Amino acid sequence: MLTLLKKSWIHQFLSAIVPLWRGIRSSCLKMSSMFPWTIANSETYRWVPACLSQRSIPMGALRVGTDENGNEIYAGRAHHKGGLQPAIVIPAKNTCYISYAGEEIVIDQFEVLVPATFSWQFSSQGKVPPGAVEGGFAANGEKLYFGRVTINGLPIPGKIQQSHGVCYYPFEGKEGKSDKYECLVLF
Repeated sequence: MLTLLKKSWIHQFLSAIVPLWRGIRSSCLKMSSMFPWTIANSETYRWVPACLSQRSIPMGALRVGTDENGNEIYAGRAHHKGGLQPAIVIPAKNTCYISYAGEEIVIDQFEVLVPATFSWQFSSQGKVPPGAVEGGFAANGEKLYFGRVTINGLPIPGKIQQSHGVCYYPFEGKEGKSDKYECLVLF
C-alpha cells in the first residue's frame, strides 16, 4: 500500500512539474529569440552585457589580443546604425571600439564573449572556416565574423565581412583592412 501511495504521489508531482518546466523553457526560448544578445548558444558560448561606466569585464571573457602598450583586448560586440558589430574591448583604457565606415568608433554599451573552447584559424579573401564565430551582422543582414590580423607583431581583432573579402579592424583612429587574417573558430 505504501509503495502504491509513493508511486501515486510521485506521479502526481511529475504530472504537475513537467508541464510547468516545459512552459518555463518555452518562455525562455521565446525570450532568447526576442533578445538574441542575452543567449547565443548556451552550450558553447554566451554574450554578457557590459558597459564602460561599470569598468568590469565578466569572468572567463575571451581575450583576443594585446595592444601596443601590453593591455589585454577582449572580444565584444555592439549595436551601431542598425547592425550588430564585432568590437574590441580594452578594460585598461576603459574603451570599446568598433570599425565602421572607415573610422574607429568608441561605444559605451556592448557585450563581451564568454567562451567554451575556441581557436584561431588562418584564412583569406573573405572566407571563413566551418565553426566560425558570428560576431554580429551588417545593417543589410549580412553575417559578420570575428577575425584578427597581426600588425607590428600584435594580434588586432576585427570583423570579417565575406562580401568585401577582408577583415576590417580598428587601429590608430582608423579602420584598417586585410585580405589575410585569422578567423575565430569554435571547436
